Amino acid sequence: IIVIIIIIIIIIIIIIVIINIIIIIIIIIIFIIIIIIIIIIIIIVIIIIIIIKIIIIIFIIIYILFIHLFVFFLLVFFYICIILCHDNNNNNNDDNNNNNNNNNNNNINNNNNNDDDDDDDDDDDDDDAGDDDDGGGGGDDDDDADDDKYTMRKEFTTKTFHCCFIFPSVSFPLPCISYLIYRCCSSAAVIAEVVLSRV
Repeated sequence: IIVIIIIIIIIIIIIIVIINIIIIIIIIIIFIIIIIIIIIIIIIVIIIIIIIKIIIIIFIIIYILFIHLFVFFLLVFFYICIILCHDNNNNNNDDNNNNNNNNNNNNINNNNNNDDDDDDDDDDDDDDAGDDDDGGGGGDDDDDADDDKYTMRKEFTTKTFHCCFIFPSVSFPLPCISYLIYRCCSSAAVIAEVVLSRV
């Protein structure tokens, strides 16, 4: 009987040990599975973060390129308009001055060719010459007006350049990028002012 009891106790102990071992193995397996799941979740989160960062970087690059290209073409457009308008005004003024000079020369030649006895013709020629001189003075006023218009065009272009650069950059949601764009654009605006002031 004692031997049977001992054998039963030993069997029970062995069963308990086996059960404990199985439980430990199951716990270890569950722990490993949990660790693997956590690692997979971390990897997925990291991949998602990387994808989001890449998308944000691409968006920022596209945004900056769009703003810079837009403002560049806008500035070039206004710059060309300023140059063309100013050149056309200068050419028109030069043509008017040349015409006035030609008229004056023609009047002088006509005066020299006329007879001294024809006083009425001389008076008419003098009047025409006086009118031409007045026209020359008006040309100077036109030059001043054109210069004022040219200065206004330069100021308008510079202000447009500032607005197109600064307003979109300030409205950008990322403060650091906005500040960086603002600094770059301010420098570009200063360069534009220098270039425009030398035209």
